[in-house]
Amino acid sequence: MYSTGSFLETVSIYLVENVAQATLALVVVLTVIRLLHVNDAGLRVKFLLLPVILPLVGPPTYYALFPGRQQMPVLGVDRVFSIEATLKTLDWQALSPALTWAILVVIVLSFAGATLSIMGVVYLSRRYTTLLSGGAPVLDHILEGVARRAKTPPPRVLLCPDSCPICGAAGLLRPYLVLSRGLLDRLDHASLEAAVAHEMAHLRRKDHLLHIFVLVIRSLLFFNPAVLYLCNRILLESEKDCDRLALRFGISPSVYAESLLKVWRLGIDYPGRTERLLRSFLSSGSRVRQRVAALSGGEATLNPRQEGAWYVTAALLAVGLFFLC
Repeated sequence: MYSTGSFLETVSIYLVENVAQATLALVVVLTVIRLLHVNDAGLRVKFLLLPVILPLVGPPTYYALFPGRQQMPVLGVDRVFSIEATLKTLDWQALSPALTWAILVVIVLSFAGATLSIMGVVYLSRRYTTLLSGGAPVLDHILEGVARRAKTPPPRVLLCPDSCPICGAAGLLRPYLVLSRGLLDRLDHASLEAAVAHEMAHLRRKDHLLHIFVLVIRSLLFFNPAVLYLCNRILLESEKDCDRLALRFGISPSVYAESLLKVWRLGIDYPGRTERLLRSFLSSGSRVRQRVAALSGGEATLNPRQEGAWYVTAALLAVGLFFLC
């Protein structure tokens, strides 16, 4: 828990306990997913969010509710590592002021990175041109058809002039679909429909907000390997869930799988040029293999027992983490 000692001592405790709590929660969540055979990607995302959110918001909530309570860490992980003790052991106490300033700079940079992630989403609508109705008749027809089957209004479309393949759902208060001219020119009707259906599935799930959350968490908790793993896994599971949902919008599984591979091949020619927020339908080779394999695994099943297990797991972790660590 938080300390009333020096700044370096407080940083040490927070670093160790955040990593320990996230790692312990991750182990519990993965165990529950495996034991209950949770094969619904949407529910797996909810499970995987627990080890990210609880260690982040738990300690402030704990001390807000119980400000006078003495800490009772059963595992005593806060004593595993101490910056001040390490400096003393190495006889480097003179470096304490410089290290304090260095940590403050890193904290400021992490918050700046989180802010830039949010601002990048806000300014996408200013960087790219809104595609008006009639500007791309084929795309209009696809949007109307997919929106009708998805029972959702057609989204606002932003057109990126780049030749590299860009296809993503983004936005903050008002979500939109971002497509590049290169993607529109190089995909046939069936592949473009598959890509649009996937992105509209993201919009329906409100994944544009989830992706912003993940980018912000990556910036703030960059030091935690468990959180970095969780962020990548959450994004992958959200893609799998949208793949499933896109098939329910009337896309053939074989056509959809071929479209994933086609867009991936297009992206090989433009490494690193697509923005992180707009890499949804376009995935790396390993992720494409996992997503295609998931498509051939049959329709995921969701039962009340698994949903109930999520609430039980969340409650146990929320209470248990801060007595153990």
